Order: sequence, then structure tokens, then C-alpha cells
Amino acid sequence: MEQLQKRLLKLKIKLMWELWLKIFLKFVIVGTAISVIYVLISKWKYLFDDNIFFIIIVLAVLFCSFIVTYLKRITWKKTAQIADKLGYKERFITALELLEQKREYTKIEKLVIEDALQKAQQQDISKKYKLTISKKEIQILAVLFVALFGTNIITTPQQKQAEQYAAAQLKKIEQVKSDINKEQEIKEDALKAFNKEMNTLTKNLKKAQTVEESKRIVEQAQQAVKALEKENMSEDLKKVSEKLSQNEKTKELANALETGDTKAIRTQMDTLLSEMEELPQEVLEKIAQALEDIGEVNDEELAELLKNLSQQLSSGNMAQAITQGQALKGKLASLANENTDFIQNMENLNQALAENASSKTEQSGQSGQQGDGQGQGQGEGEQSGSGQGGQGQGSGEGMNSGQGRGNGHQETEKIYTRKAENMAGYQTQLQGQQNEQGQTNITREQTIGERGQSLPYEQVYQSYRNDALKDIENSDVPYGMRELVSEYFSTLEQ
Repeated sequence: MEQLQKRLLKLKIKLMWELWLKIFLKFVIVGTAISVIYVLISKWKYLFDDNIFFIIIVLAVLFCSFIVTYLKRITWKKTAQIADKLGYKERFITALELLEQKREYTKIEKLVIEDALQKAQQQDISKKYKLTISKKEIQILAVLFVALFGTNIITTPQQKQAEQYAAAQLKKIEQVKSDINKEQEIKEDALKAFNKEMNTLTKNLKKAQTVEESKRIVEQAQQAVKALEKENMSEDLKKVSEKLSQNEKTKELANALETGDTKAIRTQMDTLLSEMEELPQEVLEKIAQALEDIGEVNDEELAELLKNLSQQLSSGNMAQAITQGQALKGKLASLANENTDFIQNMENLNQALAENASSKTEQSGQSGQQGDGQGQGQGEGEQSGSGQGGQGQGSGEGMNSGQGRGNGHQETEKIYTRKAENMAGYQTQLQGQQNEQGQTNITREQTIGERGQSLPYEQVYQSYRNDALKDIENSDVPYGMRELVSEYFSTLEQ
């Protein structure tokens, strides 16, 4: 069993590859058709990110093709049947079925198995089998690819609006990029990160098909710009802001520190210091604890000021606490001022993007209302025209009938002659029960092989016998097999 499978393994692998290729081609056709529909719809309405969609399509095609191939995988029996069709006259399927029985074999059966193994060893059977791919499916796929390319180059009114929207945004982006690149005090890392985000925004805006998609891209860019602001804040300010945001009395100061607004920092610090004189000791101790929880910071002066203010608040020495608070206010404002130009440019960019988005939304909304009104009027006109000239009438009839013999008629048994060219044909079966009129129900099913002429058994038998004996004489068939065939036909004569 293992020896035969080993010699048929290459053919089985080739058949599996062919099966996967055919299934994969079918799923590619389906995926491409879905892509064409998606591209057409996205020309008028934004659905979701194009890259994500096409990644999903590719993964789905691969996954489904592998799963279906596994479910329809080629068996050893199927491999043997296909191998026999390459000119081996059912050697392999016969040997395989015998080997599966795992019993003591007769002398003739051993000869059958040995013959199959010998034939499989003489030649690489897989080389005789040629892969076949449906030309029709290739043509369909080619048409779909042309359609996909064609839909991509179609320009719609929505796309023109998106281009106008993108042009307005890109103009403002270029202005801000120019201003930021002129700044001498901006860190190199911050500048690289900003240029990278802006290049991505520019690229995506140029690819957008609708204003809705462009707005989504701008919103993502605004989030990225906001993140750049936070990344370029002083690490010490981030840490102080994070801890102070957890206390109700220092939350507003934490918000000011997060934005890096020096004016807001000074204002919130002054407000906090003025309120401290009237706050109960319990609240002051919570503020002191929040300052202590900040922990280590990189700036030594800031660390010292935070420590001193925490100690003075804990001890209740308000005069010293206010003095330390004023010094801390100046230090926090100084740290916030380090990247104030960069942060301000980021704020300006975000504000400009928001203004352009609002302006374009109003314009597209007005345009959309006008378009809807025109479309409705045109639609009514078309309906009226088609109603006057679109009448037609048709009818069709059909009838089937069949008659057959009733009871009491019997002829010599007949069988069909051998005629299985092209492996196509029909087999007719009679089903049902005869009635008084002798009618029966007839069904016709397509099967492997084509019926030959129906002749008496004796006549067909002689034809089969002569052909079989002639074939084994002209073929490389073991002597034992010839004896087996001869004995088989002898038993049929009895």
C-alpha cells in the first residue's frame, strides 16, 4: 500500500496544485467582481479605507481557496483513477482496492499488485499529466480587471468636490510646513515627525474620492497633530500634569500644563495660590501629597520647588508656600515656553483644517440639495415617457406525453454496445408504476459514458470478448492476467 502511494505521490501533489489553482481562480473572479462594485459605489459614497478593503479581499480569497481545496482534497483513489486514464487501463485503482483489503491475496491478485507497482516504477506518472486551466475563466478575469481599471479612472462630481476640498487643505498645509521649517529652535525629531504626518495627509487627500472621505482623513490628521503637540511637551510638564489632574483643586492647572499655554499656566497658578489661604488643612495636605507623588523629574530646579511647596503645605506655613508657589509658577511657564512656537503652529494648523472642513461641508450640502432636486425632475420625465410606449404581450404553450407497453411483453435480454467516446452521454431510467393505459414516468440523467446501440446479449458479448483478448495480446500484460481475462469470459458463457 505504502509503496504504491509513494509512487503516486508526485501525481497527487500535482493534482492538489491543479485543484487549488482552479478554486483560487474562481475566488479571484468573485473578489475582483466585488472590488469593481466597491469602487463604483465609493465613487459616490465613502465606505471605508480602500487599503483595508483590498487587504480583506486578498486574505478572504486566499483563506477560502485553501479551505475549499482542503474540503475537496484529492484522495488516493481519485489519484489512481486519474493515473489509469493516462494509459494504464485500471491497473492502479484495481491494485489500490486490493491493497486496502489487507488480507491474504490469491496468485492472480498478487500479479495484479506487482504489475501496478512495476508500471508505476518504470516512469514518472506525474510528468504524463498536464495541468488544465479554464480559458473561459481566464477571459472572465481579464474582463473584470479591465472593468476594475476603467472604474478607477472614472471622474464623478463627488470626486471633483473632493479635489477642491483637498486643494484648499493642501494650500494651508504647505503654508504651515513652510513656517515650521523656518523655525530654528524646533527639535529635529519633532520636525521629522511633523513632515512625515503632513506627507501622509497630502498623499491621502490626493487619493480621496469623496468629500466625506477627505473629511475623515483630515480628522485623523488633526488627531495626529494633537499627538505631536503632546510629544513635544517637556517630559517634566507631562509628568506634573498627569499627577495634578488627579486632584480636583489642581485639575485646571493640569489642563493648562497639558496645552502648554503659558498664560493659562500663570492664571491657574495665581488662582490656586489665592485660594490656598482659605482652604482647610485637609485639602492642603491632599495637594501636598499630589505634589509629592510626582516623584523624580529631570529638571533639578523644578524638583526642588515641588518638594519645598509640598513641605510648606503639609506644615501649614502659607507664607512660605505662596513664595514657593510663585517660584514654581515661573518655572512651569518657562518649561512650557520651550516649544511654544511649534505648539502654536500646530494649533494654527488644526484650527485652519477645522475651518476649511466646516466651510466645505456647507458648500457640499448646498450642492447636494440642488443635485437632488434636478435628479428628481429628470426621473419623473423618464417615467412618463416609458409609460406611453412600453407595452407588449407574449404567450407560450408546451405539452409532453409518453406512452409505453403495459403487461405481458418480454424480449430477449439486450445490452448496450461499448461507446464511451468523450466520456459524455445520458442514461435513461424508468421509474414509477404502470397504470391501465401503460404509461410510465421517464427520467433522464447525465452520466459518465455515452450509450451505444442496444443489441442482443450474445452479439455484444462476442464483441467485448474479442476486443478484450485482442487488447491483452497487443499490450504488455502479464501472462497471469491474460489467463484471468480468458477465464472471466469463459464463466460468462456458462
